[in-house]
This record gives sequence, structure tokens and C-alpha cells, in this order.
Amino acid sequence: MFHQVEIIPADVDSQRLLWRGRDRAQPVEEYVMRVMIFGASCSPSSALYVKELNAEEFKMEFAEAAEGILKNTYMDDFIHEAPTEKKAGKLIEDAIELFSRAGFYICNWASSSKTVMKSLPPDLRAKNLVELSEEAELSTERVLGLLWDSENDCFVFKTNYPKVNEEILKADKVPTKREMASLVMSVYDPLGLVVHFTIKGRIIFQEAWATKSDWDEEIPAELFKQWKWWVLELPQISL
Repeated sequence: MFHQVEIIPADVDSQRLLWRGRDRAQPVEEYVMRVMIFGASCSPSSALYVKELNAEEFKMEFAEAAEGILKNTYMDDFIHEAPTEKKAGKLIEDAIELFSRAGFYICNWASSSKTVMKSLPPDLRAKNLVELSEEAELSTERVLGLLWDSENDCFVFKTNYPKVNEEILKADKVPTKREMASLVMSVYDPLGLVVHFTIKGRIIFQEAWATKSDWDEEIPAELFKQWKWWVLELPQISL
């Protein structure tokens, strides 16, 4: 996405670099990057500005796709819905064309409809959906960091956290504040879909914090009873 956006001539010197290669005896050569680069702090916001400006410019021609890009896009993840498979196919077609007007190639499409997915060339589908048969189930894709079950059209949560001690996950061990924080913060839920459950774990951690114990000191037995209940119920959010 970044390399598809040109820098105005007056600003290219801000991306000037020196290069000599492996032969240190050769004179240094100067290059300038004429497009946005990875690592520049302004690149993400500039790319988003171009993406939205492009949608504004062509919204009369691609009304629904432009609205979706303006309102339902996070960075380079485009998320939208359609009432019918026919309209979904048209929306995808228009979105691809609209993005191409700015030089952006949009791919990795996923849908809860096999009909819609089969209408797309394999190179435009999400990697897990390139080969799609009648018997095959639609895959689980990552959307904005969340897991989306495209077969059932719902978000799902996985509770196997490889960085968390297995004894902590099974509540076989009295945790320290550090171990509590590690597990509580492992539940990625930016939309607050399971906050009614995760808030309990945060409250227990808050109570552990109020004891003023050290980070690597086990929490009191009374708190562990509450914590154990919460940990053993945690897998329920993945059902």
C-alpha cells in the first residue's frame, strides 16, 4: 500500500539515502525514494488519506463501495455486508475497481457465502479459501486481529495462550500478580464482545493489586478461590 503512493517532488529529499554496496572502495551513490516508505511515521496516515480521498473522488460512480471504504475500513482491512449474494458480488467488484483507481490491489477476500467466494478468482481469495469444494468448510480468518468464523458468520475466541504457563491456565497453581496480568491481558477483545466476563478477571487482579504484594509473590488464598473460578470458566468464551 505504501509503495503505491508517490511523494511530491519537493519532499523526496527527506527520503534521500546513501549506498555504496559491498565494494567499500567505490564512491557513495545517492538515491531518493519517490514513494512512501515503511518505517516513516507519516506513512500510515498519508496512505489512509489517499485511500479516503480516492473513495471521495469516485463515490458518485461507486456509491456503496465508497461508503464502505470510508466508514468500514480499518487500515487496509475492508469489512462490509450485503443483503444478498448478488449484491455482495457487485460490492466486491466495485471495491476492487475503486481501489485500483488509486493503484491499490485489494485481495484476501473472505465471505460467509461459498457462492460469493467461488465467483472470485483464486488469487483474490483469502489463502485458506483458494481451493474451495462443495464439501469444504469455510475457514476462520483474522479480521482486525479478531478471529472470524466465516462458516457461521461470527467472531470466535481461542483460549489456548502459548505464552501463559499451563499450570496457570488450569488453575493448578496459585498465581502471582505478574502471572495474573499475563492471562488477563491475553484475552484480545477490542470490541468488548466478552467484556461482561473479562471484567471479572480484571476486578480480581485489581483486588490483588490492592494487597500491595510484590509482582512475583503469590496472591492470598481468598483471592485465589475467585481467580480459580474465573480461570476455569474462561474456556466457555471459545464455545
